[in-house]
Amino acid sequence: MKTESSTVTVSDITPVKFNELYSKYKETLSCPCSTTSISYKNFVSNTIKLHPVCSSRFVSQEWIHALYSLNASRYGASDFRTTASSQFEILSSFCSLAQDIVNHTENDVGSNEFVTIYLLAGIQVEHESSFILHGISQINSTLISCVCATNPDCQTAAVIYGNSPSVLAYLDASFIYEMPGFIRGCLNSDSLLQSTLQCLYTESNSDCFARLLTYTSRFNPTFEPNRSVVDLHPLVYDSTWSHFPPNTSMSIIFREMMLEQWNQSVSYTKFYKSCAPTYCTYHQKIRTKTIVGIFITLLSTIGGLAVSLRLITPHFVKLLFKLWAMIRKRKQKQQKQQEHQGNH
Repeated sequence: MKTESSTVTVSDITPVKFNELYSKYKETLSCPCSTTSISYKNFVSNTIKLHPVCSSRFVSQEWIHALYSLNASRYGASDFRTTASSQFEILSSFCSLAQDIVNHTENDVGSNEFVTIYLLAGIQVEHESSFILHGISQINSTLISCVCATNPDCQTAAVIYGNSPSVLAYLDASFIYEMPGFIRGCLNSDSLLQSTLQCLYTESNSDCFARLLTYTSRFNPTFEPNRSVVDLHPLVYDSTWSHFPPNTSMSIIFREMMLEQWNQSVSYTKFYKSCAPTYCTYHQKIRTKTIVGIFITLLSTIGGLAVSLRLITPHFVKLLFKLWAMIRKRKQKQQKQQEHQGNH
């Protein structure tokens, strides 16, 4: 037996029909799209979440202004209040930068064209779509570099000193309270990169958040936590969707561009409608007989017929003789009857 490939064409393609054909003939199945270029925004959507601090009041101008003071330097270099306003200003800028990059990247991806000649299966569409977005969620920024890298010990814990600090008090380290997570580096940006935001979470340190509000009100008499337009609330850590625990350093969070989640959703139904195939073809193998095969089959048929005739012929001949004898007797009988009638 010999096999040959036959091309089969199927019209009136539906998603269900395509899946049936794909499961059987995916190696040779071909379904031309009505258009070869499909915009990603037509079938891909993204759900993006930045770090919760970026949507909190901690990056608002009201909070930043509440932390600002013209004579903040009098508290000493290690006092949190000396650079607090600048650090939260930098944090706010990073949140804005991250949001701009996300928006720009999402727009760029959405405007890109998904080029395909043929209709693809759902798993193939998801793979191709995720491939173009791969790596966006982690962006190494040249802005994140510690200028004090030559000195690995260029950091001290940020503290809050008394109401009337002095250089002597600073040198003696006679502080009132050490701010958990906040670090004082050689530059304001350096301080923020080395710090964590655990003080802003009640889960990690409920005392720190309350003290932060209290000392801020003492630092800036116009700031009243209970009646302020800032309306501050602690951050909430949810391990089910956030991969930045409260004790994560800001350098790590910045390195990942503040991104908590970038979930991509691919609608195969929308992709199918954009592709809009009208027909599909696939190759199917069928068995055919060669000349030798046909000859062998013919001989087999003849051989079988000969055997059948050998068995049937003797009986057939006997039957013919019986019929002939019966016909002869009938004719003889008719002749005798005619002769008898003639004599009368």
